[in-house]
Amino acid sequence: MKVKAISFAVTEDRYGEAVDYFRRLTGVEPQEEVLEFPKIKVASFKVGDVSLRVMTPSGEGSHISGFLKRHGGGIVSVTLKGLKAGEYDVPLGEGGFLSPPFLEGAVLQIEE
Repeated sequence: MKVKAISFAVTEDRYGEAVDYFRRLTGVEPQEEVLEFPKIKVASFKVGDVSLRVMTPSGEGSHISGFLKRHGGGIVSVTLKGLKAGEYDVPLGEGGFLSPPFLEGAVLQIEE
């Protein structure tokens, strides 16, 4: 198993603080983009083979708004490669998602 990415959700008012924190922590300048779907702004920090991603809503109806309302921020997803997810009926290809109830809204993305 290999960790490919860890994504952190933060509120819009804390996005700059989070980006600066990870910039100092990693020593890497982020690649920033706004994704129309799922309406998020993302700063990606590539550290070796792993990406650390800071995400915040970029508009009404963002896919992480519910998570932020419930938790105020935190790890929203971890992307893993090399697991046997077939028993969970997860379509892989570009990545399937598992959302076990004990993760309280965070997801595991499983890739082939």
